[in-house]
Amino acid sequence: MDAIAKAQNALFEKQYSTQSSKTMYKLQQIGTVQFVATCLFWTYVLSALVFLTILILKKGSWAFKVAFLVLVIAYPFAIYTVEIFLMKTVTFLLQSIVGEVFTRPDTEFGVDYSYLFTFS
Repeated sequence: MDAIAKAQNALFEKQYSTQSSKTMYKLQQIGTVQFVATCLFWTYVLSALVFLTILILKKGSWAFKVAFLVLVIAYPFAIYTVEIFLMKTVTFLLQSIVGEVFTRPDTEFGVDYSYLFTFS
């Protein structure tokens, strides 16, 4: 009888635990974020192809066309760098205001001022 009760308790704990529902909620959030990121990536690729096709078909200097092509290709890398920098800055400021300890993803000893100027 004791084994049956333990098995039933384990089943109820697994079924009604808030930890498993929290995990399922986080997995759903991750899936949604991945789907949105994939949609945005393909939207960027398609719009870049359309703009580049229009640019190539129009008359104009090849120097302008090559410069525009370089800008379109470099845009995701540049905007990602800016986003990460802003995210780290806002996180640092908010945690400083609230009084929480700001934890860096990389733990180094001593004072490292280069962190203020890194963009990745």
